[in-house]
Amino acid sequence: MASLVYAVAPLELEEDRMNETLPWRALTLAAIAAALGLAPVPAEATTGFRADVVSRIPAFARKYGTSCQTCHVMPPRLNAYGEAFRLNGYQLPQGDADLVRDEPLAMGAPGWRDLFPNAIWPGTIPGMPPIAMRVIADYETRSHANSNFEFPHEIELLMGGTFGQGIGAYFETEWQPGSGALIQQVFVKYQDVLGFARLPRRSLNVWVGKFDQNLLPSYRNLDRVYKNHPLWGNRRISDLRVDSAGSNRTSATSFRPQDKQPGIELNGILGRRFAYGLGVVQGVEATRDVDNHKDLYYTVRAKVGGRAFDGTLGAGPPGQIQPGPSGSWVDNAIQLEHFGYFGRQGNDEFRRFGVAARGSYGNLDAAAGYVWGTHDQPWSRPGTLEFRSWFGRADYILFPWLMASLRVEDLQMTPTLPTGWRITSGRQQDLRRVLPAVMMLVRANMRVTLEGELYTRDASVAEDRRPHALWARLDFAF
Repeated sequence: MASLVYAVAPLELEEDRMNETLPWRALTLAAIAAALGLAPVPAEATTGFRADVVSRIPAFARKYGTSCQTCHVMPPRLNAYGEAFRLNGYQLPQGDADLVRDEPLAMGAPGWRDLFPNAIWPGTIPGMPPIAMRVIADYETRSHANSNFEFPHEIELLMGGTFGQGIGAYFETEWQPGSGALIQQVFVKYQDVLGFARLPRRSLNVWVGKFDQNLLPSYRNLDRVYKNHPLWGNRRISDLRVDSAGSNRTSATSFRPQDKQPGIELNGILGRRFAYGLGVVQGVEATRDVDNHKDLYYTVRAKVGGRAFDGTLGAGPPGQIQPGPSGSWVDNAIQLEHFGYFGRQGNDEFRRFGVAARGSYGNLDAAAGYVWGTHDQPWSRPGTLEFRSWFGRADYILFPWLMASLRVEDLQMTPTLPTGWRITSGRQQDLRRVLPAVMMLVRANMRVTLEGELYTRDASVAEDRRPHALWARLDFAF
């Protein structure tokens, strides 16, 4: 059990850091907790913080009988151990046969392995339904605009589990008032598909279904704890409307980097600290394509320090899990990321590229990146568009349940229109915004986010200007 790292071990502070910071932290924690109506500070606050291992939340937490902070900084934000768990097909990186608390149902006797191919390879299914539910509610207020309650903003049904060693699956559907239900993700992960060829472990996996392409992990929509989506992944050029000889047009290109798409991805980990992905996807979220063309993409990332992509720490041999650092969020690492995406919709051939660097030390996690691309013919007549976006973010853990964040984002979509055409309306194509935020865990599975949205540059057309905003979000799962 000691190898489960943070889940079953104390969340220890280094001795000198504990002696230096705990007195004022304990007093401040007590004051803030009382003001927010949280539970009183436990006695452990004077001797070292400890994970609440009796808090068992959604499907994976129930399976292993552990807190969600095993794999999350603040749900749904993954920590380094949670990312290794995700990459390993929703199984603990070091093997989990002795750590599963929800006894799985065997689908075939273990001896069937020895009879293969004259018998079905044995597997398992979860003992209890691996189902979880997530509810998100928002309050929005904008300058010179009406305030708005979105109770709820969305409700999600989540399912995840394994079919024995080496095969994992995940399902996510989302319901929003007025929009109905939408299947966000549903896919199967086949891990180590060429393991019989004695390739390095986890060097080649195959993921099939509808999934997130995970283009820039350091600032992605997949596990964001913020209210607002990253700009680089949340804008379509079809958001812009243009006027041509008195008639309004929008681009037929609906590509958006953050959208989950049906497809196939080959991925793997090489040398523990280099990860890659190669994929072919539909090009749109829908399960029916708009044409016969399929889009291609690649991702690469490398990591120095901290926990490796395979879940190991330090220089230990692959598969060995050493004790974790002081808190589940601490990784002390530098990560470099790059992606390329090549698509086509109709006559429009387009490309997106991105680079990012992420550094974390102690309670600080910061990242910066740049995404750029071109569209050759986004409208029915000749005309091009350049896409450029950069971002910077810094998150700091004040307490295990309290995180402060500051983000700065810039977006420019620069079209070259045919003679006589002009942009008439649509979402901003030239803007810069600052997003300060505070995230609080009221309970391990309940988060409150307060976030500001401040525009320092907004060159969209007048009727589509978005004033400054303040958001409050309640997000919980069980």
